[in-house]
Amino acid sequence: LDLRADDADKRADLLKEQDERIEAAFLQRIAELQDTFCHSEQRDQEDFRKEVEARTRGDAECLAKLTAHEKETDRLRDALSQLGVGIEACSNDVRSLEQKIGTTQDQVLNLCGTVDLTQEYWKGLTRGIQETHRKVTLAERLPLKSPRPVADGASQPPRGSLPALTKTVGA
Repeated sequence: LDLRADDADKRADLLKEQDERIEAAFLQRIAELQDTFCHSEQRDQEDFRKEVEARTRGDAECLAKLTAHEKETDRLRDALSQLGVGIEACSNDVRSLEQKIGTTQDQVLNLCGTVDLTQEYWKGLTRGIQETHRKVTLAERLPLKSPRPVADGASQPPRGSLPALTKTVGA
């Protein structure tokens, strides 16, 4: 029994040593895991802080862009309003010019008619002068004739004289 008791004591001591080694290894592993967890937690917190800062900067940039777009929109709205006023003023001028063009067209048509009539007069005058020149040239070669008397006693104009103008300008 003593032997058994010594053997049981040895085994108990051996188990105690193994238990202490296992417990030491377990405590060391727990310490390593706790250290790894703490480092991971710190790294995650740092990453989270950086992400929050980046998003905050992004939000600030978006807000600044939005504000700039609002200002640009207001500026463009004002410019568009001014252009609308300018266009309205120009449209009044255009209407006035259109009315004046209508009047001018009428005047040009009247002048065209007058020019055509004047051109006809000049053609007639030119023919008359040419005819008169021919008659004068012929008259120099032929003896002069006296104008023929008309029935009521007035003399008739010689043949080949210019006809009286019957059309008037502006008619």
